[in-house]
Amino acid sequence: MSVTGRADEGRNMKPSNMKECFYTPGRPGIIDVVNDDTKRGHYGGKTLEETRAEHPDAVVGDFDQVVDDQANYWRRAPVEITEEQFNEMLNCLPPVGWVGIGGDFESFKMCELDAANITGIYCRLGSRYFELHDDRYMRPNEIRALVDAAFPTSGGPS
Repeated sequence: MSVTGRADEGRNMKPSNMKECFYTPGRPGIIDVVNDDTKRGHYGGKTLEETRAEHPDAVVGDFDQVVDDQANYWRRAPVEITEEQFNEMLNCLPPVGWVGIGGDFESFKMCELDAANITGIYCRLGSRYFELHDDRYMRPNEIRALVDAAFPTSGGPS
């Protein structure tokens, strides 16, 4: 579950008869989702043993738990960045959810995802700039709260 409390919506894209997946513990990414009826990968059509020919440490895991673990792997706390870094990210791809509030706050998200629903999120508070990686569905007030918690002197409420 993300810090915002919303479940990963990517789960809605998997067929209902697929509750497990092949993955390698400690490594980002899911190798394949497992068809409950055939116990083979949905995309590759391979059994776990066949999958291990390419991924020797592959195991079967609960899909929802693995998605949560993957999201947590990619999630990053806010860090301060330069104005140049902020503008570079703003101009490299079309921003998602670009908003400005009251002249002293703006935020946007990258359109590309790191994994699951995790993406790069950028915000400006006054003359300071920040980057974090978290749920793409975070609202601006949630982004600001995370930055204010990490940087109490960022200009937000204490």
